[in-house]
Amino acid sequence: MLGAMLTMLIEGGTSIGPIIVPDGPVRLRVLSSRTVKRGDTLPALRLQVCDVRGDPMELPEDATARVLIARGGRAVVAADAEITDPGSGVLQYAWRAGDLSAAGTHIVEVELRDVEGGLLTAPSDGYAELDVIADLG
Repeated sequence: MLGAMLTMLIEGGTSIGPIIVPDGPVRLRVLSSRTVKRGDTLPALRLQVCDVRGDPMELPEDATARVLIARGGRAVVAADAEITDPGSGVLQYAWRAGDLSAAGTHIVEVELRDVEGGLLTAPSDGYAELDVIADLG
């Protein structure tokens, strides 16, 4: 039910509280490298929320973000991220020890929540991807 309501809101181009939802799908662009070594904690994962044309979405300064990462159907990360540039839709997640402990393709999405409780998940269709490759150590 909630998914259908969000789909209607996204397609209609209406506002969820102060988060302005564009017409069409919401995209998630990986700004940091899409390929990282297993076990690394630097650099931080940098992401950008964009509209269907690839233009950055402006995020409210009081919005919160949560990054969700999974591999093989199992959650690897479910943690708060920092919105570092609200005007350009940029957020950052500082890797923690153990986050990248397994090599393979990881899928990523971000949940954005405004002060009124509105929720928007980016990307709205599919996932962003990260490749974690084995290290030699």
